[in-house]
Amino acid sequence: MDRVNPEKPPSTEWEKLGLCPSCGSAMKTRTAKRGRYAGRAFYGCTAYPYCNGTRKKPLPG
Repeated sequence: MDRVNPEKPPSTEWEKLGLCPSCGSAMKTRTAKRGRYAGRAFYGCTAYPYCNGTRKKPLPG
């Protein structure tokens, strides 16, 4: 039997609501510290380090 958590919307709504693509938690603005994208902003899951879900931050304009 599939149980549904009443606190989280269905996974089909996560994209529209800007929730984590992996677990459905809220996302937080973060800045890449290392690597190719150092200094750029992105959205990271608030459940980190248990979840590593990310989303690109849309460019302004």
